[in-house]
Amino acid sequence: MAQGRLAQFAGILESLNMAKEGRGNLERAIQLGMNTAPPYVGLGVWHATMISKGSLAAAVVGAKRSDALNPFKKALGQEPENLRARLEYATALLLDSRGNRTAAIARLQKVVRLTPADDWQRREQRPARALPERMQQKCKSAGLLE
Repeated sequence: MAQGRLAQFAGILESLNMAKEGRGNLERAIQLGMNTAPPYVGLGVWHATMISKGSLAAAVVGAKRSDALNPFKKALGQEPENLRARLEYATALLLDSRGNRTAAIARLQKVVRLTPADDWQRREQRPARALPERMQQKCKSAGLLE
């Protein structure tokens, strides 16, 4: 996570190297048997973010559209009620220019219906409450939804 924040302030080439290193760390955590949602969510966010930066950046760091959603599915397979995983999955769908807006809205609506386990999840859930309705309105006005 910290590497991602540092990469935001680094130069282009340095941030691409940091992105590769961050991906490696997430994959290493998974290989070491960290069978919880966070490393999978991180890997899904990594792919989605790199893809959203354009095909050149994605190619340089090895991000693939086909690999972007599977980590979220694995995270939710391990922790089906993980609010953060569901929220990031919906966001990844929205970041992808070819993403399924209807599926993203449905995932955001699921996030809103979940019962937060603690105050932290309640905080994360608040902005998601307004997103499905706003997204539906924007998508309808853009002709992306009927």
